[in-house]
Amino acid sequence: MKGYVEAPAFSPDGSRVAFLYVEGATRPAGALAAMKPPSGVIGEEGVEIQRVAVAEADAAQPAAPAMATPANLHVYEFDWSPDAKSLAYVAADPPGENNWWVAKLYTQELNGEPKAILAPAEVAGPLHGLQIAVPRWSPDGKAIAFIGGLMSDQGATGGDVWMVSSREASRRT
Repeated sequence: MKGYVEAPAFSPDGSRVAFLYVEGATRPAGALAAMKPPSGVIGEEGVEIQRVAVAEADAAQPAAPAMATPANLHVYEFDWSPDAKSLAYVAADPPGENNWWVAKLYTQELNGEPKAILAPAEVAGPLHGLQIAVPRWSPDGKAIAFIGGLMSDQGATGGDVWMVSSREASRRT
């Protein structure tokens, strides 16, 4: 693999490892990482998209990691479901440097399609318009906890702990 790798995490059953991956990147993903000045048509070329990749942990049968999340979502953080069949992740439309502030919470079966279960810009109440970070599945797989708050930059996490159902989209807090 050629690119940037971050945040490796074994699946709960130990059979796979998932990690954030930016194909062909020469620097860490994010607005705070140094980058060469943009030139030409801005936003059409050289957009780096961070995705979750998954590799089998069996070293006896090495294989290339597979991209688990779609190319149209820039993933910031993720967590394995307790049954090791799904992921929960915070993601937004690319480019990642510009859209962390409007990221949504998604769930996705490893070979399935992403499902947005929380969009802070669309909910009413105290979570409305806040940023979300650090998704974590409950041990029974029924809920996902996360931090919601006013955060200046991705990675500078602070706020309150919130929970949503892992099975359905939430429009309330």
